Amino acid sequence: MKSQDQKNIIQDQKSSLLLHQRIIASAVGGFFVVIFTTPFDVIKTRLQAHKASKEARLDRIVKGTSSVFSSILKEQGISGFWRGLSPSLALIIPTNALYFCQYEKVREQLEKSQTSWVRSSSAAMSGAFARATTSILVAPVDFLRTYWQSSASQGNKLLTQTSGLIKREGFSVLWTGVVPSLLRDVPFSALYWFLYEFLKKEFNRKLGHKPGDHQKLLLSSFFSGAIAGVIGTGLTMPLDVIKTRRQMHHKDESGKELLIRDRHTSREIFRTILREEGVKGFFVGVGVRAARVAPACAIMISSYEWMKTFLNNTGL
Repeated sequence: MKSQDQKNIIQDQKSSLLLHQRIIASAVGGFFVVIFTTPFDVIKTRLQAHKASKEARLDRIVKGTSSVFSSILKEQGISGFWRGLSPSLALIIPTNALYFCQYEKVREQLEKSQTSWVRSSSAAMSGAFARATTSILVAPVDFLRTYWQSSASQGNKLLTQTSGLIKREGFSVLWTGVVPSLLRDVPFSALYWFLYEFLKKEFNRKLGHKPGDHQKLLLSSFFSGAIAGVIGTGLTMPLDVIKTRRQMHHKDESGKELLIRDRHTSREIFRTILREEGVKGFFVGVGVRAARVAPACAIMISSYEWMKTFLNNTGL
């Protein structure tokens, strides 16, 4: 059990961090995560898009991740794996700043509660609240990222296609898929933070971590983030599949793009997947997403924890 002095040191460090320091820490971690994970996002989105596309099922059967990888490399070159990088970077910086700052502030308040169950579940509740508000605010950029990654168009044609979509259906189209996003991200965030804080505490105990031991903090954060990310990914994967199919680029039999209002609802997508592909259809791309989320969570949380310590110590 930590001594009162150790608790005070940790609490003092939390309280002494300024808002701009937390924003910088989250932005740095987010930048490296986006560079690393965008190829995985592109492959996952294309894999799920091919599964949902009638055209793909009839004219070109894509078998697994390796085929999608080869297809992207052949058609678009190495740069194709970073398709949607711009909206991803535009998404990650404000998202992380808002998300991490909310999480820490809300958790600090909940930990002051006189009710024991509130204190014990503060990580889960803070994570859920932070993710819900953040997801709603950044939903338009997330929609554009998925829409661009699932479309075969490029450059100016893609921009014209996107502006045409907004002109036809209004700005509300940018919040398409926000409900399945919330249903996926809020439980994931609650579960992730609960597991992360628990695992970090256990790792710190086994490693004999003491305040100021940055190397052990980095190790415990890295592995706790990776494990929590994998577990959360597996449990929320079906909702990720539904969200992606709701947001991606769709065409009718004549090749004309379908209006969002003419596409299947999330409930209809759920029934279609279950009827045509069975339960396994809800886990299309789970390997790719797990391979993306585990290191992403590990890199993000460990770099965030390290940057917080660095900024706090240097006074930047």
